[in-house]
Amino acid sequence: MRLWDNSASSSAERKYLEQARVGGVYGLDISVSPWKHWGLGLLHTQFFASASDSNVTFVDKSQGSARDKYRIFYTAPGIYVMQPVGEKLRLVGNAGAGIFFYRNEAEKGAFPGVLEGSALGFHAAGSADVLVVPRFAIGFGARAFYGELDDFRYNAIKTHTRPLSLSRVDFGVGVRFYP
Repeated sequence: MRLWDNSASSSAERKYLEQARVGGVYGLDISVSPWKHWGLGLLHTQFFASASDSNVTFVDKSQGSARDKYRIFYTAPGIYVMQPVGEKLRLVGNAGAGIFFYRNEAEKGAFPGVLEGSALGFHAAGSADVLVVPRFAIGFGARAFYGELDDFRYNAIKTHTRPLSLSRVDFGVGVRFYP
């Protein structure tokens, strides 16, 4: 779920943007633990959402249909900590800093095109892994991201708009391998 303050937008624009607050997420998290409870790793995730409406009033006061696809990629190294709890449970946490890549593809609307940019970001995550067989676990967890984008390119031309929050919270289920 994306977290942003869109109170400066009109009520119609806020309603349109709310469609893209919740979307899908997939990711890959690879780590090694050369120390008993500590390790290093790499996280890569992608958030994707869309918004559409058949009757939108655009900034230039024209009206029509609109459709946007949003993608936010995040890649970061991190520090990992793992704590066994009994025979079957592992608590895992990680934190780090990386790069956000933002892409908003406006397929229909007053100004179709691609708005994109990149920015520094931070993350913190925690999960509980339940070993289902000796080396494989099912994990349930959450990740929080923080970042703000204020440097954009619209159709490859540098442009300025108000800063955009890339902050979000992801909830997920995954599979983890313990060598």
